[in-house]
Order: sequence, then structure tokens, then C-alpha cells
Amino acid sequence: MGRPPSQMQDKFIIRFPDGMRERIKAAADANGRTMTAEIVWRLEQSLSSVEARLDDHAKDIGLFSDLAYQSYEHGHELGARIMMLEGFAARAAAKLGIEPPSEGDMETVSTAKSV
Repeated sequence: MGRPPSQMQDKFIIRFPDGMRERIKAAADANGRTMTAEIVWRLEQSLSSVEARLDDHAKDIGLFSDLAYQSYEHGHELGARIMMLEGFAARAAAKLGIEPPSEGDMETVSTAKSV
């Protein structure tokens, strides 16, 4: 299956800065291509590079999303364990006939450890 006739392909008119047409012509001649083929090849190289970087970013976003979800799940698990420990401490304190620590007491312990 060959290429479609050039009359049926998309066309785009572009204005080059001074000297660029000559640079493209020289590059096309050096690579054995027409100027159009040289421009299309260079655009394809550039777009492929951008698409590859976007794919890499999408993979990174997927990894970060997975890590965030795992952190969220572990946070819930940790919260549940803390609640279990608090319940255990309250029951143990009741059995021993002592008053469990209050929120203020826990803040005092946390502050003392960090000093």
C-alpha cells in the first residue's frame, strides 16, 4: 500500500525565520531527502520524544498514585490499631482501678519525649 497522492495529504503553510530555509535545504541534501521529508522526519523525531516523556510521566503518576493509596490503607490500619490499643489501655486501667491517661497527659508525654 503506497502513500496517498500529495494532493490528498494535509498541507500547512509556514513562515521560516531568515536563513532557516537554507539550513533545512542543506540538511535535506546531506540526508538524501526532500525538504518536506526532512521537515516531517524532524517533526516525527521531536513528537516521538515528547510522547515518550509523557508516557514516562504517566507511569510516574501511576506509581505515585499506588503509593498514595498504600499510605492511605496503612494509615487506616494504623488508626485501627491505635484505637484497639487505646481500648485495651482503658480496659486494663479499669481492671487495675486506675484512671486512664487523658488527652492532656498524652500531650505532656509527647512534649517531654521531643525535648
